[in-house]
Amino acid sequence: MIDRSLERIKGMRNLILDMLDLTRIESGKKVRNIQNVDICEIAQVSIDTNEPMAIQKNVRIHKNFPENAYYQADSSEIEIVFNNLISNAVNTTMTMEK
Repeated sequence: MIDRSLERIKGMRNLILDMLDLTRIESGKKVRNIQNVDICEIAQVSIDTNEPMAIQKNVRIHKNFPENAYYQADSSEIEIVFNNLISNAVNTTMTMEK
């Protein structure tokens, strides 16, 4: 029951942060920091962030990307995208048989 509550709190926090970002974007106050970022490094951070939830759900996260892949982007926005994708994948994946 506590685990479910923590998951819901995490989801609500993410929703609030998304709404705050949307408000900043609409008001013109959100400043993007576009720079050359290594998206593989950001992906690894997102994998590391979601790994405990994956382990708890008995889901393995496999990665298949090069060591470096640079892209012009805002690293915090890319990290949000990766976190959402990986979190959704972990939450909707059927657990593996032991």
